[in-house]
Amino acid sequence: MVTQLRPSHLNRYRQIASSMVRHGLGHFLNVLGLERFVPFNLSRVSIRRDRRRTRPESVRMCIENLGTTFVKLGQLMSTRQDLLPPEYQEELAKLQDDVKHVPTDVIMELVVSELGRPLDEVFAEFEAEPLASGSIGQVHGA
Repeated sequence: MVTQLRPSHLNRYRQIASSMVRHGLGHFLNVLGLERFVPFNLSRVSIRRDRRRTRPESVRMCIENLGTTFVKLGQLMSTRQDLLPPEYQEELAKLQDDVKHVPTDVIMELVVSELGRPLDEVFAEFEAEPLASGSIGQVHGA
């Protein structure tokens, strides 16, 4: 499937391959041509899916782990009845409205860094609990 892989993208290929293995989707690595990017020998590792999760749940969790671009792709795929079975569509639909939020301390550090001033100098109050979170943003009351 992958014909020419760019050397500048090697680290991201490794992240994708490792996430797939971590979520029990290692069997897809050969199909995608990513088996050589796993930072360990797959033949020595048992690549079994966690039986407490369904395969669609494992796919969703892997997508969440891989970040915004993959979440957006998963959201799009959840709407494609012609491409995915219903159980995958249902699980990927969770990416539409049930995306994990970024920890508040990370958000606060980012806001301070962007504004160049402490939060208490800029806002009278800052709500730690996000009002909403999505694949490309998160909203806090301030």
